[in-house]
Amino acid sequence: MVLLSSISSVSILLLYPDNNQAEAVIGFDGTKNLSTNSGSSLDPSVSASGNNVYVVWSDNTPGNNEIILRASTDGGETFSSESKARLTNTASALLSPKVSSSGNHVYVVWIEKDNSGKSDVHFRGSYNSGSSFGDIENISNSGAAAEAQIAASGNNIYVVWSDAKSGNSDIYFAIEGELSGEFKQ
Repeated sequence: MVLLSSISSVSILLLYPDNNQAEAVIGFDGTKNLSTNSGSSLDPSVSASGNNVYVVWSDNTPGNNEIILRASTDGGETFSSESKARLTNTASALLSPKVSSSGNHVYVVWIEKDNSGKSDVHFRGSYNSGSSFGDIENISNSGAAAEAQIAASGNNIYVVWSDAKSGNSDIYFAIEGELSGEFKQ
């Protein structure tokens, strides 16, 4: 017996061999170039919640690395226009973006490294499927941050990163939740 199911550009084929145990074979239905630009696009990250899919990356087309996000509300069939995709506009180098989502909320963190070499974890969030974003927030405020990660669950946002502000690299954690209204370390 063979069962074929297609879910938003991903096909799943279940094969039932002689021992009657299902084996899943997953196949992707092609690719889409989301960056289509003249510069380099690096460090992609993806998150999905229901039919909402978010892809973020660092892009040097403007002359320095900026953070770009493309959003889909139909399971990845179509994505937001490139003109609405830029989350940042700064002379600093913006590196290693990460994205997380929960429901219609999407959150992005990245490392911002200024010309003096200081680096911090920056955050920006949207509560309407990426149609608009709040202000950029510096979470670490240390000048020695690296390797940020983000996760979201319900109305809570969790961010971790390594930070050398104490003289050696330590792991820091911050949470922003429905009740706190701001990140707390």
